Amino acid sequence: MGLVANDYGIGDVSYDGPCPPTSLTPQVHHYVFTVYALDTKLPTLPSFGQFLPGSEALYNALVAAREGGHILDSASISGFYSAAAPPGP
Repeated sequence: MGLVANDYGIGDVSYDGPCPPTSLTPQVHHYVFTVYALDTKLPTLPSFGQFLPGSEALYNALVAAREGGHILDSASISGFYSAAAPPGP
């Protein structure tokens, strides 16, 4: 079976961006994307069969990197997504 990395289909690893289901509330979502400059390589994150490492594994690896003094800098950018119709006139 191929790698399932997003909801586009098996084998498609392209980025499909933040797009929560319209059934979720609230229908307006705030996303924060953060990149980190490290002076070391993170260890290979654990995966479970066909399941890729989750956000918790990455979070724990970054906590360990910070505790070891390996995070040199970081930068964040925020984005918003709304599934709700814009307000009328």
